[in-house]
Amino acid sequence: MGGTNSEKALGRIGEIVIDVRDLDASGRFWSQVLGVGIRSVDEQYLVLDSQPYSPALILQQVAEGKQGKNRVHIDLRVKDVDAALNRVEVLGGRKLEVVVDPTERFIVVADPDGNEFCLVEEES
Repeated sequence: MGGTNSEKALGRIGEIVIDVRDLDASGRFWSQVLGVGIRSVDEQYLVLDSQPYSPALILQQVAEGKQGKNRVHIDLRVKDVDAALNRVEVLGGRKLEVVVDPTERFIVVADPDGNEFCLVEEES
């Protein structure tokens, strides 16, 4: 695939926005999953502090619940997928599927609103 060509780039990924029904519960969940604080919150948006070299995560309150499979999802790189799964479940998320691929092991999980993301084990 190669490197980037900044002259042709339309832009860069600034934030990732996830639609949620409950800003408070989802804010607590994602804050604890990522180990970051909450930067700001208003009646529609909750902005989390960003991790180094990662785009900011913003939660947007919407009226409708999630329907169908996410077309875009987050891969969260972790040292131990089993320990990470346990933490996600304690925080209110749930396991959807364990995948053992020839090159990596990952677990598909969902946040309290049902938004899918993957816990991907980092290579040692």
